[in-house]
Amino acid sequence: MAAGPIRPEELDRLFAPLVACKAVGLAVSGGPDSTALMHLFVRWQGLSAAPPAIVLTVDHGLRPEAAAEAQAVVASAKRLGLEARVLRWAGDKPATGLQEAAREARYRLLGEAAQAQGLDAIVTAHTEDDQAETLLMRLARGSGLDGLAAMPGVTHLAGVKLVRPLLRVPKARLLGTLSEAGIGYVRDPSNLDPRFERTRLRAAAPVLEGLGLTSAALARTSRRLERARAALDATTDDLAVASVAVDDLGVARLDLASLTAAPEEIAVRLVARIVTTIGGDGDAPSLAKLEVLTEWLRTAGDGARTLGRTEVRLGGGRSAQAIFLRESRRSPLPVVPLAGGTAILWDGRFRIALEGGRESVQIKGGVTETSGTGGCGKARQSLPLAVRNGVEVASPLDVPGARAAGLTFEFVGGRTIFRDRARAETQK
Repeated sequence: MAAGPIRPEELDRLFAPLVACKAVGLAVSGGPDSTALMHLFVRWQGLSAAPPAIVLTVDHGLRPEAAAEAQAVVASAKRLGLEARVLRWAGDKPATGLQEAAREARYRLLGEAAQAQGLDAIVTAHTEDDQAETLLMRLARGSGLDGLAAMPGVTHLAGVKLVRPLLRVPKARLLGTLSEAGIGYVRDPSNLDPRFERTRLRAAAPVLEGLGLTSAALARTSRRLERARAALDATTDDLAVASVAVDDLGVARLDLASLTAAPEEIAVRLVARIVTTIGGDGDAPSLAKLEVLTEWLRTAGDGARTLGRTEVRLGGGRSAQAIFLRESRRSPLPVVPLAGGTAILWDGRFRIALEGGRESVQIKGGVTETSGTGGCGKARQSLPLAVRNGVEVASPLDVPGARAAGLTFEFVGGRTIFRDRARAETQK
């Protein structure tokens, strides 16, 4: 890629993954990278048939000035003609692992906003420098192929696309773009805090570059590893289509004979997809725990285990199926309000929408015998239930009742397990 500021003729290539989208959300913190993303996207809108966009900025509430910075992002977006919304991370903050918790909260809030706004994609401003730093951080933790492979340019988050159009762009080019246009941005003091791993890596950058470990070289290595991961994922796709069935109630069934016959690496990858999706947790459990569970599935005859908010049950015999369903006893189901004309992603598993003009409801977990028929007892316990003024309104088991109440329930997990929506449709 050329040096210097981003030029107009580069924008179509950078934003190509967004061309088919009907509406997107731009994740903007107010820092240099995301500020450049916002301005570049608006320039692209002026040159091409770009989709409409809404700016989403997260107020983590970790610094006194965070609220004002979020409002500054809103003001900047409006000056550019973009709608903007502040997403707030409420509740207690952890004493340790703060950056990781903030990251998880940010993606959760972005995913929920995408579902509520009917967006096709969330767009983030990760750069080539972020790619290199991520490789080094994961290398220090002894990560395997998936950890060391590059962040993909397009992946999925809560049932929508997560697009990173700037992954091959050095941060210096974005800074040059802002400088040339005289655009200001927020400087987050946490980026200078040596308690955080990324800060320490940035301080070591001159030494690493002297050894040839430049951001460009590290990012190139990540992209090569990404090719290998993509090949493994494609093989996992084929195994998923051949061996997994997912129903509309959030239950997956896995043919154990197919899992046993598959290469171990592919089997572990498929189990990771199923556990992550059915549990709604977003992040896969540790590789070590997934390996143990996969080995148990390939050799055990009966019993049950739990991992990642997912209960796994065997009916006996290696030719039988394994059943995956949301485990709610140790990981309570959320209780969330739902207003008319809005939608939510509930428990990371169900997209629930309520028609405009309808009185708000409360979504909680645990379908009773009076709120619909069907579904095994364990699965019923983990399904969403709409309640209004203490009265049960509808659930995914009561389609006519839901329709009459203006509610829709959609389990979004099949898109994650199969990755390809067309393939997922063949399983219904």
